[in-house]
Amino acid sequence: MNSIIINKVENRFLPLSESVLQNLEPEPKITDFKKIKTLGTGSFGIVSLVEHKITKVKYAIKQIDKNKKANKDEIPYFKREIEIMYKLHHTNIIKLYGHFEDNNFLYLIMEYMSKGNLYNLISSHKNLSLKFIVSILSNILSSIYYLHNMTPPIIHRDIKAENVLIGENDIIKLSDFGWSNYIYYSGEQRNTYCGTPIYLPPEMILNKGHDERIDIWCFGILMFELLCSSSPFQGKNEEELNNNILKGNIIWSKKIDNDAKDLICKILVTDPNKRIGIKDIITHKFFTKFFPNSISCLVKPDKIYSCEPYVISKDVPWKINNLKKRTKNDNNSNFDIDKIVLKKRINYKNLSPEYNKIYQRNKVNVSYDNINNLYEKDKKNIFQNENEKIKKENLEMKKLIENYKKIIDSQANEIKYLKFQNNNLNNKMEEINKILKRRTGDYNQNKYLKYEEEKKQKMFEKNRSKTPDFKSKKGKNYLSYTNFDEPISEYEKTQNQILSIGQYSSSNGSVCNSTDDSIKFNATNEIKKIRENEGIRFSNLENRYKKIIEDKDKEINILTYKLNRLEKKSNSNLNKK
Repeated sequence: MNSIIINKVENRFLPLSESVLQNLEPEPKITDFKKIKTLGTGSFGIVSLVEHKITKVKYAIKQIDKNKKANKDEIPYFKREIEIMYKLHHTNIIKLYGHFEDNNFLYLIMEYMSKGNLYNLISSHKNLSLKFIVSILSNILSSIYYLHNMTPPIIHRDIKAENVLIGENDIIKLSDFGWSNYIYYSGEQRNTYCGTPIYLPPEMILNKGHDERIDIWCFGILMFELLCSSSPFQGKNEEELNNNILKGNIIWSKKIDNDAKDLICKILVTDPNKRIGIKDIITHKFFTKFFPNSISCLVKPDKIYSCEPYVISKDVPWKINNLKKRTKNDNNSNFDIDKIVLKKRINYKNLSPEYNKIYQRNKVNVSYDNINNLYEKDKKNIFQNENEKIKKENLEMKKLIENYKKIIDSQANEIKYLKFQNNNLNNKMEEINKILKRRTGDYNQNKYLKYEEEKKQKMFEKNRSKTPDFKSKKGKNYLSYTNFDEPISEYEKTQNQILSIGQYSSSNGSVCNSTDDSIKFNATNEIKKIRENEGIRFSNLENRYKKIIEDKDKEINILTYKLNRLEKKSNSNLNKK
């Protein structure tokens, strides 16, 4: 097998497209296209209308400058935008056919919409018919419903008139998925502040977190603009605009329809929990009076749907669309079909040798019945292979969950150990308080003994003044000094005892003797320092491990969600088998 052919790029920002990875074509170059005109410019780069030199198909190429610092910071968003757009297959969502890059630019090859965007239409035609407006809004609702029912659900977060494109026969398509993201599990909230100021919902302004209901709010703003040719919330500056949005101060137009006004009041509710849902919107009188079966436009993604990569150098979009229409309307018709288009018609990659022999020819006459017969032969083998893959994925997911549970248990044990250390610290604090009380008691006792000693010393001095001779005639001591030495020695003993108790290590490590009031003062300061240091250390450790546990719990929720999804998929495949 020949090796894949790619462009020489020094710093590659994006992964290769599927058509290049599967070696269906070399990586496209900008020289493969002929530029016709510039469609628009933005902070990211330029959008141009081009024509492929071989297939003569017109595309809109989004050209992003790799050397801009702002674009370098947004590379993760570009990657996610490409990943999401490749997954979407809906008539009211713009199609991404491929991408490539060189040393200076990233290029996104997208579907070309010849009539511009909805903003230009509103600006140039201020009196659109109500039926036409309802038709546009139902198509936009269909695309939003499709996104919210993907697995996992996708939120657009930038629905506005500039991002709704109009093509031939007034077909409406939603575009620009630069701010889009996934909602991995029920109840998950996103916190990124993004979008256009006049379309921002209250929950985003208040940084409360948002989910799919943000797109419902943006749809309500867009609906108001289509009907009134102005924004429902206005302000001289951003602060005033945000205050009006939070208070729900809508500036109504006199020409607005009563049914439309009722529906907008139910959509533009500041509390997202009270905001009306997509099914309730599409079945409202505003839609049903023009299209009684309006709910039929809501289409969920086909879970079995799988499409072969689009080959820029060979494929033509209208050929693929015509193939699908003819095979549905005329089962017995025979027509010429090239190998790439035939490959597009089959939704599964693992094909039988019998089909591969037919596929290797450049042009063959194949009927719809023949394709279905070949498909049925391969169906059993395909489902078996899919079930084996799903079982392997389930085992891997279970192992990951077990590992995360072990990590969480170890973190919980560590927190228990920290709490045990905290209890020990509290016990030490109690012991220090007891020692402090004992020291203050000894200090008071010392003062009492000193007072008694001074009293006895005064008595001694008084008696001494009255007695001129300390010795009797017999030569014996009349007043023995030893009698007065006894209480002095007791005082010295107690004083030395207190000094020994008062010896403690100061904060700088030196040993000092604390006496009198300094004993109590220094001991209390030392206790405060110990309490503060140990308390701060414990609270920091506890907060750090709480954050770790919360992160791990979120990861477990995501993993369990994926595991349940895979199990449902495997069960559905087994039932179909």
